[in-house]
Amino acid sequence: MPNLLATASQVANSLSNLKAKYIKYLETLCSANGIDISTLKTEGDSHKILEMYFGGLPVLVGLKYFSHLSTLRLFGQQITCLKPLGEVAPTLEELWVCEGAVKDLAGIDHCVRLKKLFLYDNSIEDAMCLSALTNLQYLSLANNKLKSLTFIRDLKDLTNLSLADNKMKDSVMATAIWPENIQHLDVSANCFSSNRVIFPLTMLSSLRSLNIDPVTSQSHVAPNLFFAWIAHSFRFIESIDDDPITESFVSTFRPMIDTIFAEKLAKLAKADEKYHKDLRMVEKHSGKIENRLACLAEALTVYKDAMQTKDAKKEIVKRVHEICVNNSKAVKNIKKNYTLLSEYIRCLSKYRISCDMESCQTFQLREGTPEEIAFITQTLNYSCSMKNSYEIIVKSCSLLGNVTKNETERLFILEKDSTEKLFDLRTIFNLLDRFTRKDYTKHPVRLARDFEVIKKQAKEKTTIFFIPLVLSKTATSRGASKFIDEDGMSSSNDNLSWPDISLVAVLAVEIQPIGQLTTDQLRHMDLFEESYNEQLKKLNEMNIKLDVKEERHRRIDEPAETSIEAVSNQQSKIRKVSDVLANISNLTGRACDEKLPFDWFTIRNPLEVALAYFDFKPIKEISDMMMRLTALELCDQKLTKLAGIQELASLQYLSLRKNKLSSLKKLNRLPCLKLLDASFNHIAKLEQLPSSLLHLDLSHNRLQTLTFCQSLGNVRHLRVHRNQIKSMKGVESCVQLETLFINDNLLKDKNELELLKTMPKLTHLDMSSNPLSTAEGYRSRVMQAAHYLISLDRQIIPLEERHVNTMKQTTRGLSLELIERICPEWKNKRELMICDQKIEQIILEKAQMEELSHIRLIDLSKNRLSSVREISSFNITHLILNNNCLKTIAITDGQSIPPFPCLENLDISNNSINNTTILRLGIPLLLKLKFINLSSNALSRFDCTLFDTPNLESIDLSNNSIKTIIRRPLRALTSLNLQNNKLTTLTPLSCSNLISLDISNNKLASCASLKPLCEFKSLETLDCRNNSVTERRVYVDFIKANVPSVKRLDDEQMSNEIEITKRRLSRANDLISMSRRSSMVTSSMLSWFEREEGETLENVKRASSFLEPSAAEPPLRPRRLEPLPGRRKANSESNGLMLLGTKAVQHRKRPSYLHQDAIYCILPQQTREYTNRRDTDNYASESRCPNTESLLTFLLLFRALFRGALC
Repeated sequence: MPNLLATASQVANSLSNLKAKYIKYLETLCSANGIDISTLKTEGDSHKILEMYFGGLPVLVGLKYFSHLSTLRLFGQQITCLKPLGEVAPTLEELWVCEGAVKDLAGIDHCVRLKKLFLYDNSIEDAMCLSALTNLQYLSLANNKLKSLTFIRDLKDLTNLSLADNKMKDSVMATAIWPENIQHLDVSANCFSSNRVIFPLTMLSSLRSLNIDPVTSQSHVAPNLFFAWIAHSFRFIESIDDDPITESFVSTFRPMIDTIFAEKLAKLAKADEKYHKDLRMVEKHSGKIENRLACLAEALTVYKDAMQTKDAKKEIVKRVHEICVNNSKAVKNIKKNYTLLSEYIRCLSKYRISCDMESCQTFQLREGTPEEIAFITQTLNYSCSMKNSYEIIVKSCSLLGNVTKNETERLFILEKDSTEKLFDLRTIFNLLDRFTRKDYTKHPVRLARDFEVIKKQAKEKTTIFFIPLVLSKTATSRGASKFIDEDGMSSSNDNLSWPDISLVAVLAVEIQPIGQLTTDQLRHMDLFEESYNEQLKKLNEMNIKLDVKEERHRRIDEPAETSIEAVSNQQSKIRKVSDVLANISNLTGRACDEKLPFDWFTIRNPLEVALAYFDFKPIKEISDMMMRLTALELCDQKLTKLAGIQELASLQYLSLRKNKLSSLKKLNRLPCLKLLDASFNHIAKLEQLPSSLLHLDLSHNRLQTLTFCQSLGNVRHLRVHRNQIKSMKGVESCVQLETLFINDNLLKDKNELELLKTMPKLTHLDMSSNPLSTAEGYRSRVMQAAHYLISLDRQIIPLEERHVNTMKQTTRGLSLELIERICPEWKNKRELMICDQKIEQIILEKAQMEELSHIRLIDLSKNRLSSVREISSFNITHLILNNNCLKTIAITDGQSIPPFPCLENLDISNNSINNTTILRLGIPLLLKLKFINLSSNALSRFDCTLFDTPNLESIDLSNNSIKTIIRRPLRALTSLNLQNNKLTTLTPLSCSNLISLDISNNKLASCASLKPLCEFKSLETLDCRNNSVTERRVYVDFIKANVPSVKRLDDEQMSNEIEITKRRLSRANDLISMSRRSSMVTSSMLSWFEREEGETLENVKRASSFLEPSAAEPPLRPRRLEPLPGRRKANSESNGLMLLGTKAVQHRKRPSYLHQDAIYCILPQQTREYTNRRDTDNYASESRCPNTESLLTFLLLFRALFRGALC
């Protein structure tokens, strides 16, 4: 009992001491911020900022009293636990815990409102819990010990990031998936082996400052390549390693980019040409060699049959005969192996060129020297247990380091994995791309010394192998018995890993069994001749005389395959894309689910970049994969059909290279597809391809025309070389084309070079090996048609022959600094006018966007914007974006708040928007939109479904090429402008509340085309001018009868019938009065006429029918009318105008007679009664006609009409 009491007393004392310490720490914190601790409970929630410097706070205490704390700054404290931050997590937005001893970040993940986090100068290794802080905009983790950067992927709003001085190696840096909104990045003072590890930073299109000093020794970096990469990848860059970017930088290195690409493409073209030349030579030689071997075998057979049974030479002849027969049969297989070796050498050339660009020459994959190759060959043959059966020849040696003779015992062959030891063409380059990445190096490795271990895994006829060589860091000079078993393989208990080895070389080797034909002999005929003649010489020396007559012994049967690339006519087994996708393991190293940019500073296409630098996250279900997949490589899968490809809705990059496809159907169902490589297939005819394509490779097929290009208005890179194309017609639609390879085809017509004028951005053109390219004046005509070419037919055009490409100008990003320069008083205004500033992208930070929340109108017209989704959270009501190149306006991005929640007026005219682009704009998401201007674009249809929003009142679609209308009732629409389009009918337009409609300058030819107007009960203004329908007699009557609500027609005020009569009679009266001489008019006659002017529309129609009688019924000859009394006869040859209805028809001669009823019917009823009377002297005395002046006016009208005096 005393012991228990003592223990309890000690615990109480400890708690008391701990409480006293915590109170002391809290007093220190309060004192540092000028807070009286006695008032903490009552006034603590009024403090929003706490700061403490220079030690004194080893633990976080008392934070619960600061319930409204938003900023906490702690410097030089020995805090190790951040869990108490949960007490202020609901309000904390800015946190500084710097220059301390923090290792564990547990607890910080609860502070989800954090926008700024500074944790520099600590000991943090694992920062994975930061992935929960999705609102972070500023993050500093400089001078820590980070082992992984995977947490960065989820920080979508991050704009400022510092990772300096973390001693990170390539494997750590490679784990990062960079958020695209980062504008300021510091990765300096780390341990990168080459600039290649920072190549994925190209994703950061909004980057404005970058610190990487120094990644490698400055002497190893090619400065021109480095700065060209900066200028190409970061269009809005402002500083590099704290050195500001000047205008001279842009003007110097932006033009250099095209030259660098031209040089690299020329090197690649030479490697490609060598590849095809070698294959042609092998094809040419293989037939000769096969024939000569067959002839020699036949001669040996004849000689052997003539020999005696016991002749000692018979076994020699039999052996030589066997070798000849085997070599003759092996020619086809050796051709296949030579093709594989040539393909590897070509891919290796491309890989080296790409690595030079991607790493700025800091990653060296050099060709081995003769001494190094001899040493490696000797080592491989010496360690091989079957060296007496075959010889190992190194055909290609690429070194990543130095190999010396002292390292023989440490040199091993790397196996692919535990299940498969052999590397193929794809996996060997995948190894070179990823051997420094953490995801690759986490797997155990298996090594072998004996080449026979590798050969056993290959097929019997395989003679070409791809082998990685590694140096084991732990093996001793006396051997590697601890790591390598007697059979040449590593022990499964050793658990060797990548840190225990280093990759030093990648080899392509050929095994040569004794006496077998080699690939060198197949390529170089002289080597075969030398070996062939030497064999005959040896036989002659043994007195074996052979009668080898090639002409007499020539084989009659020809080989079934006439070329290496010939297509088999046999029916192939059907294999679909869905068969490949059914097994997820098939996608290892072939798929990616990251949304990546299209433009990279390399000659590799975006798909190859995606598979080299980015991973495919694990998936649970096939349906999940179908939605996520963005890049897919299905090369050499023996595909015959594309069934199943349409399920990949998000696919952007696709390779179908080296398959057995004859059609590309179903690809038009991939709306996001940007890159398609379908080279080396059997395609002769193409259906419509997705208009979203930017890169298309259809080389090595059977195409004859380019008509499929008519729908590819966005394509930038087109490769159709080595086809059977006879005409370039269709390529003129590719107005965005930058690279065109159409060499090795059948082009002949020089006039088709004029089509190049439609491609103002064309910089690289290859038309070599066409009949056209040898024609006189070919080069000069090309240069005249394509002004901005950098390279032509694989040759760089000299600078003095080039035109200055003004289209590649300096670009800007819309930042707060730019706004302050252009609009210094923007804080006091509700409008923001930033026009004609060459802005390509909006790079505002999230905090800066909050400062612009008061803006209600933004004018960004005459720029180069393709998207404005960055400002979709603004409460603007007016947005002016005309004269840009818009592709996207509003997207959801999974946000609960709709984009542009207050937008009412939107102007996106003159943006080259077509039927495909408008689908991606996101117009249906703009729920408050009232007016939209889409004039002067490239629309060919009016899809009403895109405009079915609850508040849209006015649409302007003028100056497009609209031919059709897709039905959807637009009940809220009151104004529609379809002026200057190509409409032939308004069917099936449905706008029941429409008030104003402009359909002028279209192709409306009949009243039937205006039938939908009958439903527009509220229509008041209609403009149909410059349509042929307005020339029809019944046009006005049709409008009046079917759309009685119209008040203004064709820009003229619509009047009722009485007003029409007044206007016509007034005009007639004015014209007649000019020629009147002695008529007496009284005011009583005028008063009478005003009471009787109730003319009807039917009378007007009767007048028209009299003037234009039907052709079937010739009009009756009316009687002549005599001139009115008191008026002298007018000159019969005088000219005049006859005004009837609404038309004025000029007559050169006065008509001798006119149908009387044509004038009779336009008079009011009572007036007609008086004109029927014979006695005109009593007109004024009639009680029913007191207004004789009015009657006299009409009589004068008769006289003028019949005499032709009316003008």
